[in-house]
Amino acid sequence: MELARKTRHAQRRCKDRGIPEIGIELVQQFGVSRPAGHGAQSYSFDKSGWKNLESYVGHWQLKTMDRLRKLYIVVSDSGEIITAAFRK
Repeated sequence: MELARKTRHAQRRCKDRGIPEIGIELVQQFGVSRPAGHGAQSYSFDKSGWKNLESYVGHWQLKTMDRLRKLYIVVSDSGEIITAAFRK
């Protein structure tokens, strides 16, 4: 899977919110995709995706990355990451 390029807005949001690049990569690879309007897609972790990620990186590693469970990104219809944030 090719990773999406980030817009300047997304780059700022990731920096402001302390979202690591690895989090973006993992949510794209293991997250579930849902329509986000205007052709965009939102990626976030559901239980199944988190379990698949756990199988991939190991349970001990996910304990240190638990905050990523609430991460979501929005990808435009042209394939660029528009924004990234943590659900509350």
